Amino acid sequence: MKLIVGKVCIILIVVGHFATSALAAPTDDVYRLGPDSEPHEGVPQGKVVGPLTLASNVFSETTRHYWVYVPAQYDGMKPASLMIFQDGHAFLNPKGDYRIPVVFDNLIYRREMPVTIGVFINPGHRADQKEATGKDWGDGTTNRAVEYNALNDKYSKLIIDELLPELAKEYKISADPNDRAIAGASSGAICAFTVAWERPDQFRKVISTIGSFTNIMGGHVYPDLVRQNEPRPIRIFLQDGLSDNRGRRGRRGYDPNWDWHAQNRKMVEALTEKKYDVNFTWGIGTHSNRQGGAIMPDMLRWLWRDYPRPDDPQDDSNRKLLVPVADATPPVNKPEQKADDERVPDDVSIQYNVRYREGTVNHWTLDLAMPKERSEKPRPAIVIIHGGGWLEGDKSSFSTPRANRPPGNIIDFARLGFVAATINYRLSGEALWPAAYHDCRCAVRFLRARSKDYGIDPERIGVWGNSAGGHLALMLGMAGADAIPGDDGPYQNESGAVQAVVSDSGPIDLVHQFHHNQVRTGIERLLGGPPEGARLAEYQHASPANYVSGKLPPLMLIYGEADAQVGVETSDQFAEALQKAGHKDVTYLRLGKVDHCPHSLIRVPWLVPAVNEFFSRTLKGENAAPKP
Repeated sequence: MKLIVGKVCIILIVVGHFATSALAAPTDDVYRLGPDSEPHEGVPQGKVVGPLTLASNVFSETTRHYWVYVPAQYDGMKPASLMIFQDGHAFLNPKGDYRIPVVFDNLIYRREMPVTIGVFINPGHRADQKEATGKDWGDGTTNRAVEYNALNDKYSKLIIDELLPELAKEYKISADPNDRAIAGASSGAICAFTVAWERPDQFRKVISTIGSFTNIMGGHVYPDLVRQNEPRPIRIFLQDGLSDNRGRRGRRGYDPNWDWHAQNRKMVEALTEKKYDVNFTWGIGTHSNRQGGAIMPDMLRWLWRDYPRPDDPQDDSNRKLLVPVADATPPVNKPEQKADDERVPDDVSIQYNVRYREGTVNHWTLDLAMPKERSEKPRPAIVIIHGGGWLEGDKSSFSTPRANRPPGNIIDFARLGFVAATINYRLSGEALWPAAYHDCRCAVRFLRARSKDYGIDPERIGVWGNSAGGHLALMLGMAGADAIPGDDGPYQNESGAVQAVVSDSGPIDLVHQFHHNQVRTGIERLLGGPPEGARLAEYQHASPANYVSGKLPPLMLIYGEADAQVGVETSDQFAEALQKAGHKDVTYLRLGKVDHCPHSLIRVPWLVPAVNEFFSRTLKGENAAPKP
C-alpha cells in the first residue's frame, strides 16, 4: 500500500463511548482477521493520499483530516464508485481492526466489488481541540458527538456540499447513489445511516458496526421513524455483539434506550417490516471493532453484490482478475504513434464539460469536438450516447484522447469534418424513465440553439449510441416531440429531432427483453419495477418497437447473433416491421458470431468505415433526411 503523507500534527484525544481493541474482552479475541484483510503478492495495491484537511461552514470553525484511497485499477476515465468511512483513522490503519485499503485491494482485484474510491474522514475539531486518533476517537474533546449523533441533515451537508466537491476536483466519481456507500462504527454508524436517511438521492448503501442507535442525542427513536415513514431506497448491513453496552446505568438502573444491542435489534426489526434491503449478524462480542473488522470483507461483498457486471458467455473479460490497464495490455512498440493517439490532434478543438442545461444535476454536460479550421458552411453534427445499462457510464468514454480508443470517439468524427458531442444524461439511480430520454432531447435542442456558435448545420444532426445509448438513440430518432410528456428542459422552441440514427446493440422491445432476462436488471431499474399493471404501458412507451413507421430518419442497426444481452430475435423482428411499414432507408447489419457492443465495432474491421459512410451519406450527401 502506497501512502502519501502530508504535514500534520497528530494529537491524542479522550475516548468516549467506544471500547477500543486494546481493551477488548475475551469474547472479542475470538474474532480474527482473515486472508481478505492481509496483503498478498501479485495483488495490485492502491495508494492512499493524505492526510488532507477539510474546513467546514456547516460546522463553523472546525477542520478535520481525511484520506483518499485510490485503487490501482482506477483510470480516471470511467467514474468510480465511492465509499466514505467515518472515524477514518480507524478504518484506514494498516495495523488496525479494519484495514480497509488492503481489503479493497483484494476484493477489487477479484471483482467482488466495483472499482471504488475510499474516503476516510475524521470528526471535526476547533483550533483549540486535538485531531482524533486511534487511541482517542474524540468523544468529549472534538466535535464528534455533535456531528455523528444528531438526527438532522447537518453532517450530510458537510459530506455532500463540502467534501464531495473537493473530491470531484481530483477524481471522477459516479453520481449514481447506488454507486455510493457510507460506513461507520458506534456513533460513526448512526452517522452513516443518518446521511443515507436524509439524502438517499446521494447515498444508498450503509455498513453499521456496533451502531449507537441509542439516546446519546435521541437516536433511539430511529426504529419508530423507520416505521412511520415511507421506505427509503437504502441497503444496510448491521453488525453488533450480544455483550455490547446493555443499558445498565449504575444507580439509575437499566435504560432500554441506552441498550446498544437491543436498539440494533429494534432497527433490524423495523427495517425488515418496511421491506428494506437489510442484512445483519449478532456476535458475542462487546462494544469492540474485532468482529466488524473480521467480517468486513463479507459485508462489503454483500453490499456490492449486484453492481453491474455483464455476464456474457462469449466474453471472458469479466471473469479475469482485475488489473490496471497498464498491466493488462502489453506495451505497443510504437511510442511515436501512441503519443499521437494520446493527445488531441492539432487540427481538432475540444471543449469539455459544456453544460447543456443549468441546474444542480451534474449529468447535464457534454464534451464537444470540431475541426479547428472554421468552415464557411455549417457542418453536420453527430451526438454520441454512451451505454452502461442506464446504470453507469460516462461521456468521457468517447472524448478521451488515448491509444486504442473505442470507435465513436468525437475526436475521430471531428477529423472527418463533423461537429461531434458526447453527452451525459441522468442514470436510473438518479431519476427514472423518461429522464434520460428528455436529457438527450435537451442536448440536441441545445446544439441547435447554439448552432451558430459551434458552426453546426441545425438541419443535419445525427445520433450514435451503443447498448443503452443505442436504445436512447433509437428513441430520439423514432419517438416524436409529444410522444413522451414531461420534458421540462430548456430550448423548447428548438427541435429535438435527429436526421440519422446508428444503434449498436440497443434494446428494442423492453417487455420482451425483460421477460427473456436480457439486461433485465438495467431495464427494471430504469422503469422502476417489472412490466406489471400501469407500468406495462411505460415499458411500451419506452420501447423503440412501439414507434415503427415509414416516416423515420435513416437507420443503421448493428446487432450480433451471439449477443446474450440484446437477443438478435428482437432486431430481426424490428427490421422486418420497419420494412413492412415502408421505411426505405434501413441498413441492418446482422453480424455472425459477434456478441454485445463494443465488441462488434472492435472485432469487425469494416464496421467503422461503414458507420462513417452512413453518416457521410445521410448528413452530408444529397440523400440527407428532410428538415426537422
